[in-house]
Amino acid sequence: MSWFKSKPEVPEAYREYAESIRGLKRSTTPIRNQKFLVVDTETTGLNVNTDSIVSIGIVPIRGYVIHSEDTREWIIQSDQPSGGGASIHGVMPHDQRSGIPAKEAAEEFLMAADGAIVVGHHIGFDAAMLDAFLRHQLRVPFLNPTYDTGHMFRRLKGTPYRLFDMEPAVEALDKICEDLGIPIDDRHTALGDAAATAILFMRLLKDLEKRGVNTTAKLLAR
Repeated sequence: MSWFKSKPEVPEAYREYAESIRGLKRSTTPIRNQKFLVVDTETTGLNVNTDSIVSIGIVPIRGYVIHSEDTREWIIQSDQPSGGGASIHGVMPHDQRSGIPAKEAAEEFLMAADGAIVVGHHIGFDAAMLDAFLRHQLRVPFLNPTYDTGHMFRRLKGTPYRLFDMEPAVEALDKICEDLGIPIDDRHTALGDAAATAILFMRLLKDLEKRGVNTTAKLLAR
């Protein structure tokens, strides 16, 4: 959290956000009581340095309950076309022109992420994009600990997790959800993918809990 201490101009709201994240990796909070925020981003491409976020979908979970009233999708306002990705993520130029301003989306996302473990399928890319997005819009970093459902799936199978040695055909969200009978609606939209990932996460989390992974610290111990 030293980043915040060295930036006196950061508003108190962001200091509160930083404080809400402090200690989560060592927390003895039962996972049933922990706040999780399932996140998916749709982007203009796969290069963190040159591409940008088109939309962000979030699905909050606590106590194995999806809090649908707080489920959100932000389509980021832009006059720039999102490239050929529109055929995949479904965000058309007119959607972007009428979307939410990027700074406002960043502020709302941080409020939603307060005190949460952020979950996603192959979350590393989404986390990197969110970090770049928040730094650009608000000059604050993305601080939440993250948990990857791709890793979670491997963990339950007893397969070693290697960050740069993934098996896309085996660990693709579609494939895992199909194997487990989890329906996916609006595939490749931020909210559709986040909703499917949320159901997958709850299913796998219950299996981990049965194996003794029953606190936040134990979950994040990998």
